[in-house]
Amino acid sequence: ARAPCPALLCPDLLSETQIVRGRDSCRDIVLLSHLVSSAIMYREQTFPVPKLEIFPNPFNDLVVFSIILPLNNNFESIELVIHNSLGQLVYNTMLDDDRTNLILEPAVVANWKPGQYFCTLIINGIHAKQLTFVKLH
Repeated sequence: ARAPCPALLCPDLLSETQIVRGRDSCRDIVLLSHLVSSAIMYREQTFPVPKLEIFPNPFNDLVVFSIILPLNNNFESIELVIHNSLGQLVYNTMLDDDRTNLILEPAVVANWKPGQYFCTLIINGIHAKQLTFVKLH
């Protein structure tokens, strides 16, 4: 029997593998990961992945997330989640279809320690895009 793919142990990939039914090989996960990086499959339809930019990066006391969603996307849920380098959730919010900029002001990021952070855009439960960014002070 073939050993399970180590990628199956990654929670981020597990949410993406829900659209591949009954497959557990590394090859399938790699192909799916490539698919998810360029398009989102939902209810038998494929949508382009939204554009996500973070600036300034690195930042000190204010950070802006620019999110460009495809027109007529019909997404049921759009969530922005931020974790620190220890994997702890530091911020999350649900986004509207028309929301294109999210500004985290000093009051929100004041207690964040300097270091690397991971921003994940989750659409309909699928991890569609992930970027890293750095807080300096």
